[in-house]
Amino acid sequence: MRARLASILLLTLVATGSAAADRAAKGRVGKVTLRVAQVFPETGQALVLDKTTGRHLVVSEGDTIGKYQIVEVGDDEVVVRSGTRELVLPSDEPARVDREKATAPDATAEGPLLDPYAVEAKPVAASTPSAAGPLLDPYAPEPIREVLAPATQRATGGAGTPLVDPYASGEAPPVVVAPLPVPPKPVPSTPAPVVTPAPPAPAPAPGVEVVRVETQTIKRGELSAALADFDRLSKTIGFTRTATGVRLGKVDAGTYFYGLGLRTGDVVTAIDGAPLRGLDDAAGAYARLGSAKKLALDVERAGARGTLRFALK
Repeated sequence: MRARLASILLLTLVATGSAAADRAAKGRVGKVTLRVAQVFPETGQALVLDKTTGRHLVVSEGDTIGKYQIVEVGDDEVVVRSGTRELVLPSDEPARVDREKATAPDATAEGPLLDPYAVEAKPVAASTPSAAGPLLDPYAPEPIREVLAPATQRATGGAGTPLVDPYASGEAPPVVVAPLPVPPKPVPSTPAPVVTPAPPAPAPAPGVEVVRVETQTIKRGELSAALADFDRLSKTIGFTRTATGVRLGKVDAGTYFYGLGLRTGDVVTAIDGAPLRGLDDAAGAYARLGSAKKLALDVERAGARGTLRFALK
C-alpha cells in the first residue's frame, strides 16, 4: 500500500515539474499593455493605446512599441509579438458599433426616423372667410378710392354750373414780355494791307550801257585767282567807299572784270544780298566762293540799278 502511494506521489511530482518546465520554456507574456482603439484596413494602420505612457499611437506593420512588435494589421484586430509569443488584440471599434446599433431607435416600432438636421416646417394658418367679406390679397395694388371734395369746391348750380378749380388764384397772372434779343454788332473787317510796289529802277542816261540781265556761267577757279590779291586790285581798279557801297575807279576793256559785266564808275552795293561796305565785307564774300554755286552782284550805274548774276562751276 505504501509502495503504491509513493508511486502516485512520484508521478505527480514528475508531471508538475514537466508543466513548470514547459511554462519556463514558452515564457510568460505578463499583462498586455496595448489596446487597439481602431483599425484602418484600407491603409494597413491601427490606432493603439500604450497603457504604459497613456498615449495613442498610429502604427503600421513592423513598428515596435515598447516590448511589442506589430506583426499584422487585420480588418478588426492587430497581431503583436512579444518575445517568442504572438498575441491577437481585437479592436474596440466593433464593440462600439455593436453598442450604437443596440441603442439606436427602432424605425418599425414607433414610425419613421426624423432627420435631426431638417428645417422644421411651420404650418401656414389659412384665413377663413367670415361674414365681414372676402379675404384681401396683401400683394394686390391698392384700389382707387373716391374722395368727396369740400362743399366750397362742389358744383351747386346744377349741370350748367362750371366746376371751380381749387388751384386757380383769384387774379390772372401777369404777362411777362421778354425783350427781343439785341443783334450783335458787326465786327468791322480789317482791310487787307495795301502793298505798294517798289518803284521801277530808273533808266540809265542816254549812251550808258544797261546792266546785263541774263546769268553768266564762269569758272570758280578763275574768279578766285582774280580776287586773290586785294592790294593789286586796289591799285589796278581803285576802290572808293560811298554811302551805298564801293565805287570802281577804272575797269579797262578786255580785262577779266570787264568781261564779267563791270564798268568804270559802277557802285557795287551788295554781294549775294549782303551789303558791301568795305574791304572786310569783300573778303567775307571771297571766303564763301569755295562752296558757292552762284553769285549775285547788285550794281548802281548812272542812276540805274541792276544785278549781275553768275553760275559757278
